[in-house]
Amino acid sequence: RAAPANSDSSALSADVADMNSRLSAIEQRLDEQPAATSDGEASADVTARLADLTQRLDNLENASPAAPGADPGLGDRLDTLQSQVQTLETSAKATSDRIDEIQARVDALRDKLAATSDESKIRNDKDQAARNVAIEALTAAYRRGDPFGDFLDALRKLTDGAPAVDALLPYASTGVATDSELIDGFDTASRQALGALAPKDEGVVSRLISNARSLVDVRPAGPVEGDEPSAVLSRVEADLANGDFPAALAEWQFLPAESRQAAAGWAGKLEKRVAADKALRGITAMATK
Repeated sequence: RAAPANSDSSALSADVADMNSRLSAIEQRLDEQPAATSDGEASADVTARLADLTQRLDNLENASPAAPGADPGLGDRLDTLQSQVQTLETSAKATSDRIDEIQARVDALRDKLAATSDESKIRNDKDQAARNVAIEALTAAYRRGDPFGDFLDALRKLTDGAPAVDALLPYASTGVATDSELIDGFDTASRQALGALAPKDEGVVSRLISNARSLVDVRPAGPVEGDEPSAVLSRVEADLANGDFPAALAEWQFLPAESRQAAAGWAGKLEKRVAADKALRGITAMATK
């Protein structure tokens, strides 16, 4: 490539020096720009500046023919600048392509994560719905006093053998006493408890009278304070009527040992129901509203 005339040589050299400076600045900026951006603004800016420099180089190359005494190294310097421009253009395109590639991968990962999240939520919702159905069926059988082993087995599979489910296992095969069974059976239990307090050395007539009294309901109407067996039984009855079985069981313990032993059958049902109710509360807490 020939150099310009002497009168233009100084100006052309100045332009080339300015081009070198600007190219160095662009190279530094290209090195410092982020490895990846979401919008590619950095690469677009570099490409625009390179286009401007390329145009200026074209203008210099198309300048007037060389004259004697012109800078002999100017053509080489122009070639070097042109090579630098091409290198930077290649780097800018590679950077832009890399940004596009990374952005595409980020978008793909974001879509995959969203899909996975949706699938997980759907699966969790279905599992919870199945648990709710199993808990509802189990509770219904429990309230009827029926065995509920099959329902409990299904629930255990749906909860991976949660401790709350296993706590109800001892009562699954037989079921538990219903509310009405405990309340209706209390009359017989209370007579048995009072009848057990008759003196052991009384005569035949006195024993007949005690047995007759045990067949008659002599409990006070409503709960009564005191330690007398009849008072204790009145509080047990009131707790049963209120559905407070734990309180009824706690009051029952204040009866004399012989009274509790005489009505052990009924008391055993109450004790079993209280323990099972506690286990059932742990299971119903696993259901969603």
